[in-house]
Amino acid sequence: MDNKVTRILHDEKTPFDIPEQKLVVDERTPTQILLKDHDIKVGDMFHSIDYMDILRIESISDDPEDRECISMEHYYEDDKHWSHYGSFTIARLVDEIESRYARIDSIEQVTELAIDIGKNINNLEETYGIGTGPQATTSELMILDKESLATTEAMYKRKANEMLLLEGIMKRKMNELAAIKDSFTALVYRIRKVIGNIELYLGIHEDIIQLRRGPYAPITEPLSLRQRILYMDEEVGISGYKYDLDWKNVDDFDDWLMMDKNLELMLPETKGIVIIRVRRKDKFYTDSPIDNQILNESNHTTYFLMRNGSNVYRIYANLIIEPRLFPGRDEFELMRTDKHQFMRDEAIKDRADMYREHMLVIQGILDRAEIFHFPERVDMFKPDGIDEQIRLIYDDERLLSDGSETYREWRARLNSHNKIGSRVVYSGVSWGDSEDRLTSKHIRNPDPGVYNLARKGNESKYYHSYDFAFLYNPEDTVYRNWYQEHGVRKRAVAFKVDTNDHCILNYDNIDINDIDYFVGNRNEREHYLDMIPMLKKIKEEKIKELTEEAAFVDLVVKELRDEDLRDMILSAIEWWKYKVIQRRPLTREDAKALRMIKGRVKRELKIEKDLFR
Repeated sequence: MDNKVTRILHDEKTPFDIPEQKLVVDERTPTQILLKDHDIKVGDMFHSIDYMDILRIESISDDPEDRECISMEHYYEDDKHWSHYGSFTIARLVDEIESRYARIDSIEQVTELAIDIGKNINNLEETYGIGTGPQATTSELMILDKESLATTEAMYKRKANEMLLLEGIMKRKMNELAAIKDSFTALVYRIRKVIGNIELYLGIHEDIIQLRRGPYAPITEPLSLRQRILYMDEEVGISGYKYDLDWKNVDDFDDWLMMDKNLELMLPETKGIVIIRVRRKDKFYTDSPIDNQILNESNHTTYFLMRNGSNVYRIYANLIIEPRLFPGRDEFELMRTDKHQFMRDEAIKDRADMYREHMLVIQGILDRAEIFHFPERVDMFKPDGIDEQIRLIYDDERLLSDGSETYREWRARLNSHNKIGSRVVYSGVSWGDSEDRLTSKHIRNPDPGVYNLARKGNESKYYHSYDFAFLYNPEDTVYRNWYQEHGVRKRAVAFKVDTNDHCILNYDNIDINDIDYFVGNRNEREHYLDMIPMLKKIKEEKIKELTEEAAFVDLVVKELRDEDLRDMILSAIEWWKYKVIQRRPLTREDAKALRMIKGRVKRELKIEKDLFR
């Protein structure tokens, strides 16, 4: 590659009459020409207006094949040393000089200018001539000779460089002010944090309600702290006392708590503390998302439920406690050791501060209120007191499995029996989840209940293909067109479900003992909370169905006059329930069922007699 440049040099006697042209070979490379034209050399220093960095040309390569021929170094102001920054092409450096890099003579120039700006902050325009100076027009520039034009160009370049440097220094000042502001903000935050902790300890916003009075627990009995957070609406709703409880009727929770053995369900220890919140999930109040959010804020209020013997207290402390009262064992380990050091500075520190606030409220109550009594003062922040006067109950930890199925495993096992005709429990879905389950967006969802799987879901390349569907009649108004009513819907519509859909359970294979286990199990309750009302209803229906079947067995035994036939009759009942596609319950008034089941038993008896003959 020939890097020599050929230039045409003109005889400059007259600008219009050129008698001859001479061809002169310029021995410089294009890089050398650009360096010369823009006066760029090793040692030149620049101030970046974007990042407030000071850069210096470290070296310039003479190799014509070296594209990034300019090596730059960066000045570190903290320890005042230079270090390699990177390599530039000559074109990039020229572009940066014209737009983002201001030339400087020395590092001291930047420092002095920053001090000078600080002194003259209210009079910058006059001090530095911003907006003043020669403002030559295009017509004026056209009449200048070559030397005057070069002088004017140099003056404007110098002025542009000065403005770039001023802009960079001003950004430095703004950054310094922002840092000062941030430090003050952080200081204010820390001060408010201390004030908040003092208020938590002193119980400034505390509200104590005593729900019951009576004898105290022994003074030597340790105080039990339960780790898990409980929810009023779940506990009250599962018992069947009141569904859909919210912040407006917390008094109903107090009434429920004092009934039967409900206190033992919530706090079985006679000297203990458990955290309760009103609701786990938001409640729907209005179509306005903002209003709904405001109304639901009180649904996440936290209370301390405290018990000392027969004395029960519900305490509000103006503190949101989540996800648990005190750390798990793995969290304790993480906070005490240097594991995951990169997380300790922020996430783990914040988590530790959160748990300290929880304990600070309890410490304040122990020190101020006459609720608990101990042989000596309890210090929640000293490990020595733990296990002696304080007992931690890790009921929110992942305990070793007792061999029982998880809810998802149970649901999958039940739903593996689903086929056309199976009875399924449908618990309901959200509006957004039903859009492609229905043939029309204007049809309301089916009510929760028991349905028969009628047929496979429709195949479609536009919508998700579901495994099954069940039929129901929404009993809505049908229109011939957009405005003319046709009447109330008479034909059923299809609602699509999958084999192991989250909203269905196979009814025919549900065991009552399993229902009791999952209704009473708090470990996974949040995964099937919406299903619990249906599970309780299913239990009632199952008990009713089993009662009917037992009465039916007694009826058949009485007619056949043989007590030893009970097992055979039960087998015949199962045959009758599942012999047809559509699964069906049995009632003793069903004469046809009685005739068919008796016939089945008699045929099996005849087969047995023939076998042993």
